[in-house]
Amino acid sequence: LNSDLPKSVIVSGDNMAFNLGNEVRIVNSSGWLVKKYTSSKQITNVVLGDDIAGIVYKNKIEIIEL
Repeated sequence: LNSDLPKSVIVSGDNMAFNLGNEVRIVNSSGWLVKKYTSSKQITNVVLGDDIAGIVYKNKIEIIEL
């Protein structure tokens, strides 16, 4: 598969999170980029809320504001 394809897509309310492996892009329902988060480690999963997101790694979780 192409590395540009999302590993997962998570939807919560008006926001969508695209997990691209080492990067998460959060887009609202209008298509505007809300937040771009880049990591040096591989992102395992994303938990999405209205105003925050949890970036899940193999051994830790980081909370970011949107």
